[in-house]
Amino acid sequence: MRVVRCFYACLFLATMTGPASALDPLRLYTVRVGGGHGVYLGKGYVITAAHVSVGEPHVVIAERQLPAKVIKRGDIINVDLTLLSIDQHLPDLMGLKHMSLCQDPAKPGEAVLVGAPEGMLNSEVLSPLEIGGTIPPKYQKSLISYIARGNSGSGVFDPEKKCLLGIITQKLTTTVTKQMNGQQTSDSRDVAKYYVPASEIAQFIPSEIRY
Repeated sequence: MRVVRCFYACLFLATMTGPASALDPLRLYTVRVGGGHGVYLGKGYVITAAHVSVGEPHVVIAERQLPAKVIKRGDIINVDLTLLSIDQHLPDLMGLKHMSLCQDPAKPGEAVLVGAPEGMLNSEVLSPLEIGGTIPPKYQKSLISYIARGNSGSGVFDPEKKCLLGIITQKLTTTVTKQMNGQQTSDSRDVAKYYVPASEIAQFIPSEIRY
């Protein structure tokens, strides 16, 4: 058993890219799901965005594709979340416990980390007043500055408390109009990303498996 444990742990660490840092413990909980990402919550459960987990999705962790069972699926209009169940044997071998949901929402200006298996990226919480435009009411308190990576389903983490603030759902794009050579041109620009906050994740997870 000790040899098997070492084999999987080494396999997992070998797939990581970038230098080791104090942030890596959070990165260990990030996984790939379909065309996006997800977060391993513990006890074989993975949370991701509903629009990236169509059909019968697979979860990729440590470069191993694991079949997943859909426990509960939302939709992009109402609650863009899907809860999956995978064989917990592999994550347990890696020493993963459970990822706590943050109890307090992040405030504008606070730093956050957006996680994917490829690496952790720095971002910060935005106030709707900073970017203007039409922002759905339910996302006005869960906006972060735009980052090129961090696909749908990626986790947004509190770097201090090491807990999950939310799951990336969509991006906010605005249209910029300017004059060029005497003509008016329009160009779209990605300015922010929305995430489904931890409070909604807590409500979404069935009570019988909530921890």
